[in-house]
Amino acid sequence: MARQRLDRTIPQPGDVHVVAGGPPCQGISGLNQHRLLVDVLRDPKNRLMTTYMRLVEFLEPNYILMEQVMDIFKNCGGLYVRTAAALLTEMAYQTRTGVLTAGCYGVAQIRHRVIIWGARSGREQLPPFPAPTHKCIAHAKPMTDDTKACYITYTEDAPESKAHPMVLMGDVLGDLPPVHNFRLREGADYK
Repeated sequence: MARQRLDRTIPQPGDVHVVAGGPPCQGISGLNQHRLLVDVLRDPKNRLMTTYMRLVEFLEPNYILMEQVMDIFKNCGGLYVRTAAALLTEMAYQTRTGVLTAGCYGVAQIRHRVIIWGARSGREQLPPFPAPTHKCIAHAKPMTDDTKACYITYTEDAPESKAHPMVLMGDVLGDLPPVHNFRLREGADYK
């Protein structure tokens, strides 16, 4: 039997409509005690953001969405996030940076993520971030002014004041069958 040849064609500029991803955060995460606090882009782990941007530059997608942890605002006056936005602007993208909280969109956790959203100038209109659909506990950690300016959350005075209540873990897991320590079966019946 002849082996079937896999098509390994690399997408060419204009073939890709959206590039979405999140370069690894190990180089900037506050949980990394060995991260660089000065000149964060010198850390090889943080150079993956510029590699990501080179991919965007090559593919020329209509839209780009990059996700990252909130620590990109902290070190070097937000050099990481400012560089990402500058690179997109240099490539003729309209950009918008926002801090979105998963709980504001019906996820049973308070997870804040920075989203850098871009649309190719002259091709597409940059859409706004989606409006929050759920009430969620406000961010408890101190935030820089730059972070506060980008924070997207539900507010009581919003015109769509009919936001859903916050989703809790009990809402997500409450209807699962109980599991005991000495269960012999792999599975369980689910209503």
